[in-house]
Amino acid sequence: INYDILKLSDLEKDFNKQIKPKSVLSMKDFQRFENGIIQISNLKNVPTFTTQHSVHHYFIKKNERIGNMMLSNSVSKNILCWGEFNLKIYKYFNPQSNIFLTGAYLRPKKISSNVISSKISLIICLACNRRLPETIAILKKVNKISKFIDEFNIIIRLHPSVNFAEYKKFINNFNLNFKYTVEFNKGEFKYSYKSNSIFITGLSGVYYDLIYLGYKTIFYKFPYDLFEELPRVLKPCKNEKDILNQINKLAKLKNSKWKKISKKIVKKTLNHNILEVNDRSIIKDVFKIIENNKNNLNNFSY
Repeated sequence: INYDILKLSDLEKDFNKQIKPKSVLSMKDFQRFENGIIQISNLKNVPTFTTQHSVHHYFIKKNERIGNMMLSNSVSKNILCWGEFNLKIYKYFNPQSNIFLTGAYLRPKKISSNVISSKISLIICLACNRRLPETIAILKKVNKISKFIDEFNIIIRLHPSVNFAEYKKFINNFNLNFKYTVEFNKGEFKYSYKSNSIFITGLSGVYYDLIYLGYKTIFYKFPYDLFEELPRVLKPCKNEKDILNQINKLAKLKNSKWKKISKKIVKKTLNHNILEVNDRSIIKDVFKIIENNKNNLNNFSY
């Protein structure tokens, strides 16, 4: 803590030596030095901006965790929200900030499929190391319905932050009762699967990426208490029976029908249409907001 305080003191001294910026943008203003830089900028009456980097949820009661700081420890005076869902939550935790509805700046790409199998792919997207209990829970649930999913080409997609060799060994030792392949997500933010693929995940960020790309997606809900439940296309699954029912339902559902029922959720959370591509950028939006709100960007005090 003492090092961080001294470092922030150095940052403020250095800030004073620089040409005063017209604005300061941080993608993660809730943590460490970026938080300090934004607070220094606020003291200097420099307009400050931040945005979300995923669709955030806020844990409460026994599930409260440090990750909540993404919402509750934002110190920028101007927050650019992707959709109406997070806009409402940011307003609750940051009542003195200017909240702007923009749209998701981080969007994945859908590229040509590299899947050879003629079967419908069932892709299980796993979590990072710190959420290992969730990975184990999903694998156990799917394993319990193994005899009912032989007709699918099952792919286990690893999180980009994990060690591929270690996780592959861990999964192989799990003694799963179904055939599968393991794929490592290299963090390229791309998905190369056929349009009729079905995904299972317990990760909210991955979930909204997938429905934005038009993929049929099942969400497995872990028993966490949340400030507000995140919107889903289908009711979140709580057990293996729910998962199997939704797999069978989605296998029969036409892609056009799925897109029709999921577009409202994509709009509410990302403020985009499915597979919408535009030239929107956070820098352009910041400049536009500064130009349109010259007199009130710094009217709020903390």
